[in-house]
Amino acid sequence: MQAVDKTNERSDFIKYYFIFKRRWMPSGAVAIAIFSLMAISILSKPNIYQAKGQLRFNLNEDKPNIIGIPGLGEASGTGS
Repeated sequence: MQAVDKTNERSDFIKYYFIFKRRWMPSGAVAIAIFSLMAISILSKPNIYQAKGQLRFNLNEDKPNIIGIPGLGEASGTGS
């Protein structure tokens, strides 16, 4: 039973290989055309979303607390 299944699987693979071998150029052309159109469409649209952020540190303190939790994220100007 297993030998029959492996033969059928192999023959299916060979059948698909020959179909692909015959039709590789049209399918490749279609894939390239679709990806090209998608790239043109994406690149031609204006940017809708732009993010901007600011970080504010009070460096006048002796050991400024950068993340807002006491004891964590303390910055030191001496590198220690």
